[in-house]
Amino acid sequence: SDGSFRCTSRCRTPECKLVNVCAIIRRRIPAKLQQQQQQQQPHHQQQLQQQQQHQHQPPPLHLQQQQQLHHHLHPSSAVIQRNGTSSSVATSDDGEEESSSIPEEEDDTQAIVEHLSSVQSPQVNEITSRSALFQWAIPIPVPPSEALPFSTQDLHYEVLLSDPGKENKYKSIFKGNSLSCMVQDLKPGQEYTVRLQVYLDQLHGAPTEPTVFNTPACEPDVPKAPTLIARSKNSLQLRWNAAADNGAHITNYILEYDNGKYNGMIHLINSQNCDFVEVCKTKGKQFTVNKLHPSMSYIFRLAAVNEYGRSGYSDMVKYNTAGNPPSQPAPPTLQHATASSLKLAWQRRSASEGFTLQMNDLDQGYGYKNIYTGPDTVYECVGLRRATTFQFRVKAENENGASPFSKEVVFKTMPSCPTRPAKPQVKGKI
Repeated sequence: SDGSFRCTSRCRTPECKLVNVCAIIRRRIPAKLQQQQQQQQPHHQQQLQQQQQHQHQPPPLHLQQQQQLHHHLHPSSAVIQRNGTSSSVATSDDGEEESSSIPEEEDDTQAIVEHLSSVQSPQVNEITSRSALFQWAIPIPVPPSEALPFSTQDLHYEVLLSDPGKENKYKSIFKGNSLSCMVQDLKPGQEYTVRLQVYLDQLHGAPTEPTVFNTPACEPDVPKAPTLIARSKNSLQLRWNAAADNGAHITNYILEYDNGKYNGMIHLINSQNCDFVEVCKTKGKQFTVNKLHPSMSYIFRLAAVNEYGRSGYSDMVKYNTAGNPPSQPAPPTLQHATASSLKLAWQRRSASEGFTLQMNDLDQGYGYKNIYTGPDTVYECVGLRRATTFQFRVKAENENGASPFSKEVVFKTMPSCPTRPAKPQVKGKI
């Protein structure tokens, strides 16, 4: 009533709508006072009572929702919209209430989203064959002098990276409030695209335009160890899979071996320096190593080469050349005989030997049949006829083949007691 007006908002930003409203009211109050003084005092008192009643009424439901949203964005200040308007009630020059509306709130949200979308594409630095550093800056308001309705410390960033060969398919590799991140698991000689997206609580801007970069090629990956596909007494045939070329075609593979010096004892090679001998350089993925010794172990390793250099060596593997089959064994011996069984035994000359025992029933005339195959050196034949002669022979086997059969031996089952005779019968007339 005295022409003075004091803004009670805690917001002091230049864009605060409440401050602007206060300034407008301060300019209009002198003219309004002159009009009000000409009116009757009762009418003036009635108008003041209406203003007091309006000030004590709770804000509408949509205003309460706006207050909750802005309080979430500004927990340390009054509930202020992005354009500075407080959600509390103010009195206009004609005595009516002015308050924030839902369209203004939607405009606020849209303005924040547009601001989050204004972030620039990330920069890619320190690019190596397998890593890169992504860096970016906070979104800048447009115009730059415009005050932000939130703290930039509340912003979070998500980095999206596309895999080679998967256009427009991005995966998230970083989420946080840092302004940079390092990725370590890239593939050499590949093209990548990276995008950035900014988040403020549940709001987020549109992803940036993609930044394209290429990792440089390098030497091939370490190949897997070669595998054995065939062997003989004097050769080993090896095969291997192609190694990752890392952006440059593989020119050749280098196959090396120990020349049988360590006889397959890889642990000795790991504990001391060992000079491998180069077997071949080949563009293929298969090679036969010849002029080897029978029954001998050889250790191999493999490397791949391209224009950028040689890979590391594969794991070491050992393979044996074929040896000679066992020599002819001695014939089996008889350990025990009954009227229906014969228990035989024979000698073992190597831990890797297996055996095949055959029997020939002379009375049946069927020839030799296998009755046992396995690693044991003792076998009992059961279910035989008494007092019957049988022929036996045995052969030894290992990974290199089978020996000739032993000499034949003959064993006979034992006779048994006579069975009970039939009762006597009278023959002729009595």
